[in-house]
Amino acid sequence: MSVKKRIMKFILILVVTYFLLLAGLLSSVDTIVFPRFRATDISVTPKDLNLKYEEVTVETDDGKKLCCWYVPHETSSETTLIYSHGNAENISKALRHARAIAAKLSANLFIYDYRGYAKSEGAPSTKTFYGDCDRVYNYISSRPELKGGKFIIYGRSLGGAAAVHLASKYPCHRLITESTFVSVPLHIWFNPVLFVFYPFVSDYLPTAAKAKDVKAPWLIIHGGRDGVISVKNAHALYALDAPAKRSLYIVDEASHNDVMALRGDEYLNKIYDFAVKD
Repeated sequence: MSVKKRIMKFILILVVTYFLLLAGLLSSVDTIVFPRFRATDISVTPKDLNLKYEEVTVETDDGKKLCCWYVPHETSSETTLIYSHGNAENISKALRHARAIAAKLSANLFIYDYRGYAKSEGAPSTKTFYGDCDRVYNYISSRPELKGGKFIIYGRSLGGAAAVHLASKYPCHRLITESTFVSVPLHIWFNPVLFVFYPFVSDYLPTAAKAKDVKAPWLIIHGGRDGVISVKNAHALYALDAPAKRSLYIVDEASHNDVMALRGDEYLNKIYDFAVKD
């Protein structure tokens, strides 16, 4: 076989492999975005942390039941933290982090699982994601003791998409996102391996587009060494042409999951100063 034919054969193999991988990725979007198999068990509850709480069920538009925890502050509080966790977590795995932020803010805590996670029913999907978030917010805002209060909407990683969506549609006092993406295509573009698929990726969770309707002050947190969702996403969110007054907090040495672990009090004080003092 000539050198030219060998080169052509090699190129053909590369092209076929590329499109096979692309087809696999596009057909598995919901599995990739929502790897619920990594967060199936409830390992700790608020009771294990000596916290009073209420297990709440929120019903979706199609009748699925989402498991949620409402943890009131020890004393009466007008502030409630609505916490949306990451894609490989559940309310159990995210509880300590969520509780630390709520305690710092002297706020009630409401944390919920996406459908298909732990005790929540159904199968997660980008098509139902935003609608489920709407039902969660509508439930929280309808609770008599929370009406007229301040809602601080927080989202980490995948939860950032939920948080931006909620802040774009409903009243909130502050928006906080951590280690999240500006859009799915740009997240792919910023990835040193997946960028080759960028031309064919749809914007399944259009955070950048929704950000244009966010009016509440917004704190964007990210780790400078994040290898899961590049810190370039945080800078892109900060640079968006959007009305929200934004603050950027980058922890240079942090990766995707250890921002609070590395900065501790500084991290919590940054959130406190943004949410309470400003």
